[in-house]
Amino acid sequence: MLTNYINNSILLEKIINIRNKVLSRETPLASFLGHSKNYLRGDIAGRGISFLSIPILTRLLTTQEYGIVAIYLTIVQIFSNIFGLGIRGAITRYYFEDSNDFNKFLSTNTLFFLFFNIFTISFLYLFSSYTATFFDVSKKVFLIGILTAFFNASFFLYKAFLIADKQSNRFAVLGIVQTALVISISIVWVLILDSNKYLGRIYGQMVVVSGFAVFAFYHIFKGISAPFRISHVSYAEAFGLPIL
Repeated sequence: MLTNYINNSILLEKIINIRNKVLSRETPLASFLGHSKNYLRGDIAGRGISFLSIPILTRLLTTQEYGIVAIYLTIVQIFSNIFGLGIRGAITRYYFEDSNDFNKFLSTNTLFFLFFNIFTISFLYLFSSYTATFFDVSKKVFLIGILTAFFNASFFLYKAFLIADKQSNRFAVLGIVQTALVISISIVWVLILDSNKYLGRIYGQMVVVSGFAVFAFYHIFKGISAPFRISHVSYAEAFGLPIL
């Protein structure tokens, strides 16, 4: 009896040890589920905040003003994708290719992103009267829209790095904070303005997104000193342009 009890105790202890090791180990499935939970939480929270702001803004803005805001947001969405050149997808892919020069790849493509978009925005500025007419908004709204799109695309680069580096919690928190700040500052700005209240919504987003873009560039270039490599740009665009 005593021998059986000892053997059973030893077996139970081994089972408990194995269980603890399995639970403490981050398996691919556990990692996937954990990160997916963070992404889902951030997406739901962000969309929830945006949804709750709709009745507030529709009450504060006229139908025409809300229509201008809707077109502005469309401009931001379209040009955010164009300015991004599909680089954010390439960042995630390159990260998992076991390359030892990921930081150089990231900094090179961020520099290329900046050079390309300085030229592109300058070109759009020259023809802004025509493009603004095409979107049926004022030149001012169009120019603010493309600037906001540039800042938005800049922040996307950093978010792509967070996804690749499995920093899903920071990804979710930054997304929620950004959305909350855009909505809250926009509503306050709309209340402050006596006329053209739609500009409060537009200015609010531009200010917040530009701040997050500066934050992104700081973290991307912090401590990085690398030469510009055409091969890294070629890789990114070979992957990103077809997606774009």
